[in-house]
Amino acid sequence: KSINYPELSYSIQYAFTDYNAYPIKGFIGEASITRRGITKAMDLTQLQYQANWALPLTKKTNLLLQSAGVLKFPFDQPFINQQLFSYGGPFLRGLEYYVFDGVAGIMGRTTIRKEVFSMQLRTPPGYKKEITIPFRFFVKAGADVGYTYNKLPGDNLLSNKFLYTECLGLDMVIPSYDIVFKFEYSFNQLGEHGVFFHVRTDF
Repeated sequence: KSINYPELSYSIQYAFTDYNAYPIKGFIGEASITRRGITKAMDLTQLQYQANWALPLTKKTNLLLQSAGVLKFPFDQPFINQQLFSYGGPFLRGLEYYVFDGVAGIMGRTTIRKEVFSMQLRTPPGYKKEITIPFRFFVKAGADVGYTYNKLPGDNLLSNKFLYTECLGLDMVIPSYDIVFKFEYSFNQLGEHGVFFHVRTDF
């Protein structure tokens, strides 16, 4: 009913971009390896990566390519070790209400974004300290694909299948505070669609 085990993890990050919270050009990547347990009762080695590559197309338009992947072995893992996507990390837009379990998974995103408006808010005249807050607005369209492998999927209809979603949206970026508001209208292969709101970076 209980187990104690050690865990050791090592990760490496690389960032060469204009702005980490909402890159317009450059690359951000992270890779990690985790070892959990030293006996058969808990025996997990996990490899994981995330990558974001932003390419400017014109002065106001850019293309964002993203990918994430997880590999856990051996493949015979207890349920507690099978969390893959949508557990507070990478997710497919349009499938936010679902979690993905298994021992291997990969996903990719393609998003084209165009800045359509920018503005600045300033404190009213007479304030001792003048504060300026810039806002930038981007419209976007994107598509996601993914696949997760689960040796024992049970009733999960999304495991061991090619997954795909699409979305249209508006992003509001406040660079001074590293805040990004995302309003997205997404579709998935189950025929579901809806509006989703996120306050965070994509990955």
